[in-house]
Amino acid sequence: MFEATAATSVRRVNWAPLAAFWRSHDGVVLSVLLLAAVAWASYLFFGTDDFYVYSMAVEGNLAVPEQEIFETSGLDGQSIFWIDPQHAAEVVARLPDIKAAEVSCELPNRVTVRVEERQAQVVWQWQDRQFWVDDYGVVLNPRGVLSEALIIQDDSPAPPRLGGRVDAEAVLAAQQLHDLRPQLRAVSYDPNRGLVLESQTGCPVYLGVGGDMASRLAIWEALEADLRKQGIRPAYIDLRYPQRPVYRQL
Repeated sequence: MFEATAATSVRRVNWAPLAAFWRSHDGVVLSVLLLAAVAWASYLFFGTDDFYVYSMAVEGNLAVPEQEIFETSGLDGQSIFWIDPQHAAEVVARLPDIKAAEVSCELPNRVTVRVEERQAQVVWQWQDRQFWVDDYGVVLNPRGVLSEALIIQDDSPAPPRLGGRVDAEAVLAAQQLHDLRPQLRAVSYDPNRGLVLESQTGCPVYLGVGGDMASRLAIWEALEADLRKQGIRPAYIDLRYPQRPVYRQL
């Protein structure tokens, strides 16, 4: 009987030359790899649309359209990496109708804007133009219909400016006046005399501005009754200083 055996020989790989090359050129190789990684990342971040902003989520807006806020922000087409959220919020808050804004960013290209809108309280009319005005006297864009709001007819020589301010004390006085006389639809405003109404006899009554309209209306009623008893017809009644009411006889 014969028995045969086969012997297999294994060749060993000599890694020594490769290791020596790496030791002698490790700085160059590492630099090339790092450069390649940076180039790839740069292409990924700036050479594709994945990290660029083309829309945003807007929260808290009722009157101001989302598109208007987005266009105002100036973020359309911007890289997410170059956006300064604080600056973007300041830009959005410059809209007359926006009281405050907050901007946040998330990778890859999500931008969220949270806004607090100003609340219109009265309609401010100058000649045939109408504006909305909030509690602080800030002039807003009229958007739709402000139902049952008091109209303040401004007799100033120049119109108010969007985003500017009118007399906030006049707005406060008009709100109080409307609460006291809900049937009242309009009141005149004179920059020097404040709110102006017309008496039953047709004479102007200067109510001024401020927060004590109830006392002024009471003084007006009492003074007018007293004048009727005396048969006096006034040319005007001035209640800007309620502690010293003034009238002028025709």
